[in-house]
Amino acid sequence: MTTTNQQPDPGANAPLKALVVEDNPLVAETIADGLSAIGYAPVESVSSVKSALNAVNDQDVDLAVLETDVRGHSTEPVLDALDSKDIAHIVASSDGCNPLPGHAPYLQKPFGFSQLKSAVDQAREQASVRSWDRLH
Repeated sequence: MTTTNQQPDPGANAPLKALVVEDNPLVAETIADGLSAIGYAPVESVSSVKSALNAVNDQDVDLAVLETDVRGHSTEPVLDALDSKDIAHIVASSDGCNPLPGHAPYLQKPFGFSQLKSAVDQAREQASVRSWDRLH
């Protein structure tokens, strides 16, 4: 039996990291649990725009799920930062329609696990397309 001395790819099995921006702790925990079930770990939850911007700028984030408004402040600056880095993201709100158009996909609260999984897949595809478009 022959073996090769091949070095593993350090990022090949690295867990995907998620960020939840939500000011309701129970909702944040529920979303984090859903993301963990999909395969994201660790999942960080923050409840302010400032903390979210710090996380986006200072950490490797693969996906973010954001409420449109946390503690009375729009999360649009966070969405812009995510867009600029081609990080997949999902807007979640209990509003009847997406109050931050142009940022998709949109999840209407309350939502179930299958809706979250579908939105994650869609968000990752959109981020890949944006990244590819910027390179070409």
